[in-house]
Amino acid sequence: MRSLVVVVVLASAGCSADGAYEADLLDLAVGFAAKETCSCRFVSGRTEGDCADWTRVSPDVAGTDVGADGVTSSALLMWSAEAEYRGARDGCVLVADPD
Repeated sequence: MRSLVVVVVLASAGCSADGAYEADLLDLAVGFAAKETCSCRFVSGRTEGDCADWTRVSPDVAGTDVGADGVTSSALLMWSAEAEYRGARDGCVLVADPD
């Protein structure tokens, strides 16, 4: 039930005057979750649990998957972002087109 409420709130908040859905907020949410979780985990060396707590936003719509050298984030099955760790000098960066 809570997920349904979040979806309804996001859908209503993202509608423009002509009724078209604005995806910018979800793009921002998944990009933030991917980049910040990657930096937390690979640059700061914190645990996955610490990083999940550190990057959680409200409403919590973006889920993350931590891999061997990066993080993928997704929301509502349509938005995704990927950040990869590129070493001590460059840290984590968003991948331009994860698809």
